Amino acid sequence: MKKTVMAIVSSLYLSMILTNAQTSFTNKIDQPQTIRIARQLTIGMREEDAEKLLNRNNLKYPMRVGDSFGWGRFYTLVDGTSLYLNFESKQPDPPRWTNGVLRAAYIQSNGVNVVSITLTNAPKR
Repeated sequence: MKKTVMAIVSSLYLSMILTNAQTSFTNKIDQPQTIRIARQLTIGMREEDAEKLLNRNNLKYPMRVGDSFGWGRFYTLVDGTSLYLNFESKQPDPPRWTNGVLRAAYIQSNGVNVVSITLTNAPKR
């Protein structure tokens, strides 16, 4: 009886963990396709505009990490790497993540930048 109760409690606990766990979506796009799409982005592009361009090209469901001053969007690719887009807020309004503009784009593997993506229309310095 005690083993049965423990099995039921363990099963319930495991199901609660699995239903509350963060899940990620894998885009069915490889690195070369992703780089070709990302090169259409521009430095200083608004986050909303970048998201629309990526959605049109089947890059969806990013994870966002950061704070109201700067954050990253990660799009998981078919080979397990990620497209990482770095955004900075032009006018931070903590705690909201608003006014984001694109600063850089990379392909990452295990949190390490493995490919730097050249964005179009980069401002002249």
